[in-house]
Amino acid sequence: MTKIGMIYICTGKYKIFLEEYLKTCEQNFLTNSQKKYFIFCDNDIRDITSKYQIEYTHIFQEKLPFPFP
Repeated sequence: MTKIGMIYICTGKYKIFLEEYLKTCEQNFLTNSQKKYFIFCDNDIRDITSKYQIEYTHIFQEKLPFPFP
């Protein structure tokens, strides 16, 4: 089985896109591969990740002004 790392950065208001991202990736992207998500976020994401049986690592990243993100 192929293993792949998935990176998602969602600081500030962009957390609202995380659930749809996870849902879409699990349903449609490399469905025969084992995925591990690396989620950079400044918020708690357990409310979203608990809905999916995924392997993930939450890396705290404070929201920074443009152009730093």
